[in-house]
Amino acid sequence: MAGTKIVDYQTECILYLKLKAAGKKISQAAFCEKRSKELGCTVSLAYFKKKMSNDISKQCGRNPKRYPAAGSKTKGRRHDYEGLRLEFLAGSWRTIASFCRDKGISEKSTAFRVKTKGWLKEKRAIQLQADDAAVETLTKLGVGKRIRNVVATVCALEWSLLDIAQKLIESQPNWKPIESTSAAHDGALFVKDLHAALKDITPFLQGLDRYEEMNKVFDRLKTGEIDVAQAIMKLLQMGVEVPKSLQIMLARGIADEPPPDDGEIISTEKILERRQQMLREIDIQRTEFVSVRTREVAEMKAGMAGRDSFAEQN
Repeated sequence: MAGTKIVDYQTECILYLKLKAAGKKISQAAFCEKRSKELGCTVSLAYFKKKMSNDISKQCGRNPKRYPAAGSKTKGRRHDYEGLRLEFLAGSWRTIASFCRDKGISEKSTAFRVKTKGWLKEKRAIQLQADDAAVETLTKLGVGKRIRNVVATVCALEWSLLDIAQKLIESQPNWKPIESTSAAHDGALFVKDLHAALKDITPFLQGLDRYEEMNKVFDRLKTGEIDVAQAIMKLLQMGVEVPKSLQIMLARGIADEPPPDDGEIISTEKILERRQQMLREIDIQRTEFVSVRTREVAEMKAGMAGRDSFAEQN
């Protein structure tokens, strides 16, 4: 029977605003009439207008509030805190407040603050671990890419040599001495370019070995086998420019020296945190070193491709 059900006008107002936001052209009278038929009870137009003007329309200006889902009530509701914690850790929210605003949850209750205590610290710890893993992965990918570039360059030289040898054999099917000067000229030109290419590759291969040694120094510094001063000495012996982060660590003595006797006492936790930050900066500079070497290899390959023996022959 019509009129026997209780109408939630708050929910009806939210539903009407959603329809208007979606571009539906419907008046309040038509909406109330339509909802009366759907609900099987009377939706009062006068009370609907009053509810709209008192509760909803005041919050539809330039900065409207976020409403919870229709029919839901956040006050006094029991939350799935474990599910909310996992969602917060996996999402892109930077603060608990922004997470609560998006979820329509009130963060003012004491119980909620107690349950969510430590979420932000846990999220930051996970992000630091992810950053370390990303730096390590990028470093490995960079080294692998450089090795693939060297292999590709050597393979290109081998295929060019095989191509010229095949042309020489085809031009002399009876194994007679070479009478034509073109084939001999191509072979001599290739040998000349091959020597030039090897001259370009040799410093790069030496640099690759030096990079591996430098990588070992960074790894030993991470594990604590050597201190900052020893790492800098080894880098200087290899002729490698010392990263700025290592210079800062040596100058300030943050990572390896004990806190000063006078003045502010630095906790062990802060020292370790600063050390990890400096090591991440070292890894970033190591990745940049890989990028520079990759670009040099690409330029070297482009220069070799422009030589005569690598050009397409008709």
